[in-house]
Parts: sequence; C-alpha cells; structure tokens
Amino acid sequence: MRVRQIACVGVLLSSAVGGTLGAQQAGVGQTPSSLPLTAPIRERGSSITPAFEGWYYDKDGSQRVMVGYFNRNTKQEFDIPAGPNNRIEPGPADQGQPTHFNPGRQWGVFTIKLPKDFGTRKLSWTIVANGFTNTITLHTMPDYIVEPFEDAANKNTPPKLKFQPGGPVFTGPPNTIAEKYTATVGVPLPLTVWISDEGAKVNVPEPRTGRGRGRGAEVAAGAAGATGATGGTGGTGAAVGRGAARGAAPEGFTPPPPMAVTWTKFRGPGDVKFDNNKPTIDRAADGKTVTNATFSAPGDYILRVEGNDSTGSGGGGFQCCWSNAHVSVTVITSRNPIRSRPSSNGSRRAPPTARIATCGGSTIAVNERTPNIPRFETVKVAWWSSSGVSARRRAASARRRESAAISASSFRSASSTTGTSSASSVATAMPTLTRE
Repeated sequence: MRVRQIACVGVLLSSAVGGTLGAQQAGVGQTPSSLPLTAPIRERGSSITPAFEGWYYDKDGSQRVMVGYFNRNTKQEFDIPAGPNNRIEPGPADQGQPTHFNPGRQWGVFTIKLPKDFGTRKLSWTIVANGFTNTITLHTMPDYIVEPFEDAANKNTPPKLKFQPGGPVFTGPPNTIAEKYTATVGVPLPLTVWISDEGAKVNVPEPRTGRGRGRGAEVAAGAAGATGATGGTGGTGAAVGRGAARGAAPEGFTPPPPMAVTWTKFRGPGDVKFDNNKPTIDRAADGKTVTNATFSAPGDYILRVEGNDSTGSGGGGFQCCWSNAHVSVTVITSRNPIRSRPSSNGSRRAPPTARIATCGGSTIAVNERTPNIPRFETVKVAWWSSSGVSARRRAASARRRESAAISASSFRSASSTTGTSSASSVATAMPTLTRE
C-alpha cells in the first residue's frame, strides 16, 4: 500500500514538473508560473491558467476540443490580443480563443475544430499574464473524451438559447457566431435571448419528506412554522436532536437557480458595460431575458452568453450541462447619414461632387450628377491657396469654360421658360466669387 502511494506521488510530481518545464519553454523570456494548482488567488498580480475541458464529437461528426481558463485575479481583468502572449500552436496564433479574460473559472468558453487527420497530434495554448506563463496541451486521448450534449447518468441536456422567437436553437459548446448586431459607441445595445431547459429525465432525486439526511433540520423547521414559537431549548426553530446537522447546507451556501443567463465580453478593442450581465428570466414570456450593452470604442466585438441549468457553472465538473454562445457586434462611431444641403429655393439636391476651378479665394464646384444644369456653388477657401501664376491661369481657363456652358444651356433655358432673353437671366446663374 505504501509503495502504491509513493508511486502515485511520483507520477503527480513528474507531471507537475513536466508541465512547468513546458510552460517555461513556451514562454521564452517570461517567468514560469508555479504549479497550476498551487498558484495563489489574489485581487491582482496572479496568473491565468488555460483549462483543457476535454474533446468531443460534434453533432456533425467532427472532433472538437473544448477549452476554458482560470483567471486567479479576483479584481483584475485582462485584454491580451492573440499573439506572443496569447497563442495557440502549431498553426496561426489566433484560433478563436478569447482575448478578454474575466476573473475566476470560465468553463468551455471556446472550441477548436480539428482536422480529420489530426490523429495523435497535439495543440498547445499559452497565456502570459502579469509576467507568468502557463501552457496546456490539447489532444484527443481517449481518457479525455466528454459528452457536453447529454449527461449519461440522468439524461440531462444543456439549456437551449435562442436570439429570435422563432430562430435557431443553440445548445452546448460554442461553434459559430449565433447572432450579429450593429451598435454605436456610447449608445446602449439591447440584447435579447430566450432560454429553456428540459432538466434531467431519469434518476431524478425525490424531494425530501423528512426522512434520511437532514431530517432533524426539516422537522425542527416544520415545528417552528406550525407553532410560531421557539423550541423547548430556547432556540428559534433551529434543528435539535440526532441528525440535526447531517445533510444541512453550509452557512451562506446558495444553490444554483433552475436556469441562469450570464453575459460577458469575449473579444473587442474597448470596454463593454452591461446594465445587468445576469438578467432576470421572464418565464411567462417563454424564458425571455433582456439587457443592454454599451461600448466605449468602435471596432469588432464578440460577446459570450452562458446559459446554465440547476447543475450550475461548469455542470458540476462533468462538462454537462451548460451552453455557451458567441454573438458579434460591429460598433461604429455615429449613425448620422450624410445629407444633401438645401439649395437657395429650399429644395434639396445632391451635393457637388467635383471642384472645377479655384479663383480669387473661392472654389467653384459643379454637381456632376446633373452636368447640363448650371448649378454652381462657391466654397470659401483661403485666398493664398489660389495664388500663383499656374492657379490664375487654371482659374481663367475654367471661367471661360463656364461662360461657354452658361451661354449654351442656361441662356436658352431662361429664354424658353420666360419668353425673354435678357442678360439678367444669365446673371442669376453665375456664381458669386468672394475673397476672404
């Protein structure tokens, strides 16, 4: 027996040392972190450890590895772009991993689809944070296969997520972009998701009826509720007698709710603020949840929404049953369209699209969409920008072309419309040149 214990300790130490050496080799120039299970949890200054949840067969028959992480900083989030400090090898450094790391343990936040001929090859994910380097290996060894779509023990399945009332259903690990949005910097973006869950189907524990573990606590609570008075020992309805403390939940423990939805940032160049990242579930509206996200900078973002059932985050450690889905958000700076300016008579027309001359401190522009109509505008510019012999020559040549165009079109148009051919009709179509 003692020999077996010594052998087990040796295996664990060799594995831990090997993992540390691997991390040291992967993070060149960085300080390798301590053993993954002994790194301290702090408010700030600790490490991030990648977590290999296992591999599985997707619904289309392909193989995927499911990966999460553990940020040991309770009050420090990280934005680490894909690259030397956040890389997957071999292959491109960016293979869909998160670039924003929230505090705590995050389960199965992304997956990687493996090629059909992956075989016994391996991938590695390296994260460098606060000067500490951690690397894990991703593989398809038989001992690491998981079943994220169904718990074999009780036939429980992950919650179902929808982003439209009649839209597609997303369940289990993420493998695509579930929904696409467009938002504006500083303007709240409504995020709506529907969640539903079927629960376990076999081996469902029966509710307690005063027998077995915890009987004393339930009996005492029932007695106190029935009498409305304190117990015979002077207590306030607390459990007394044999078995009072057996099976009771620890103080401060809150069991997970039947269903829960949580929004977090997965990728993006700026900060994302949620009105409530754990929105209330409206069961009367088919499990509808609504929250708002506000973005601090333009760019492309990916948000992660996690749906949990009564097994809680991480499914109690059995890799089932929870659902993760990714949504993309393209954030722009403004939604104000470019509008045409009103003309002198109040009607709207397209803005000029070409400047044809610079003369006397003004630029004369013509609307190329209607080149045969003499609609000219003058745009004031600095007087010195049109100085020089070449500029004056171009301006003079342009004025000659304008005069010819006006004589050929505007003068005839004015004559046919008013029945007159006075010089005033032509003068109204001429631009006014001003000098600043």
